[in-house]
Amino acid sequence: MSFILEHVQNRKTGMSPHYPTLYSVVVGLETKTAFEFGTGFSTKTILEALDITGGKLYSISTNETANLIKSYKMIPTTNGIIR
Repeated sequence: MSFILEHVQNRKTGMSPHYPTLYSVVVGLETKTAFEFGTGFSTKTILEALDITGGKLYSISTNETANLIKSYKMIPTTNGIIR
């Protein structure tokens, strides 16, 4: 979670303050399956939370998340990504 707080402090985008909430919701609800349309940091936030819950992420993302796909060993599919 520390990387999320660091991101919030260093970026002043509209979504930044909401990443801790997103992380808390995924963990708090003990999410096992998540689906999202992501553009980068939201995908990383959800993946980190799903590491706690043991869940899977189905994501339709932009090319900016290509490195996330590799680092989290996610499998690209025609409809998105399966982790």
